Amino acid sequence: MHPETLPRPAPITNDEYRARRRALMDRLPAGSAVLLPGAALVTRSRDSEFPFRQDSDFHYLTGFPEPEALLLLRPGREAGECVLFCQ
Repeated sequence: MHPETLPRPAPITNDEYRARRRALMDRLPAGSAVLLPGAALVTRSRDSEFPFRQDSDFHYLTGFPEPEALLLLRPGREAGECVLFCQ
């Protein structure tokens, strides 16, 4: 007999990611910035790549699943406090 499969948890909402970024920015000193890189693709055996896994901190703040991305947090900036750079 197989145990019953557990249900998948509900997906994390954009509001939750926004709240996480806001909580971090609220703790930063005035005039500061955070530049957080996402994970890169990693090559194995010169001709194949490991399955991609996003950096845990980057994923916690963005949920963005693509490689080679950067998150810039600039609290108090009128033109936007969060900027996501991606390929």
